Amino acid sequence: MTDGFHRAECEHCHKGIEFPDYAEGTSAKCPHCGNTTLLCETAKPEPPKLKSRQSRKLWIVVALSVVFIAGIVTFSFVWLVPFLAADFPFLREAAGGIGGCIVLACLVAWLMLWLLFPVFVYFALERLKTQIGTTNAILREILDEVKAKSR
Repeated sequence: MTDGFHRAECEHCHKGIEFPDYAEGTSAKCPHCGNTTLLCETAKPEPPKLKSRQSRKLWIVVALSVVFIAGIVTFSFVWLVPFLAADFPFLREAAGGIGGCIVLACLVAWLMLWLLFPVFVYFALERLKTQIGTTNAILREILDEVKAKSR
């Protein structure tokens, strides 16, 4: 607020009231609704702290995805390739050596992106929703100040 003035919220209509320093703690008539309200400075709303909770969720999803992909890779190289190698001999050669490593790296990268992309989008949208809520609260406060000054 400006020097020497504070901002309070009416207990009845919840609109902003600007008052001088010396009136802190006294009661006054609300200019909006006309009811008597206590003049004490309103604390600014803090944005919700979701960062640590969101990052914990993200790491859990990443860890579960890695375990899932490791299980798929293990299954395919331990059970599936030997089973199919009888009918397709090139699989035995492709499963080993540099070609197998390249195929495995591409498979792991593709699976990681396929599983994690929706998770990253979800957390980005949650962060955006929090920022929009904070921006709305700030804009409402500014609008209340402008309305209070215009009266």
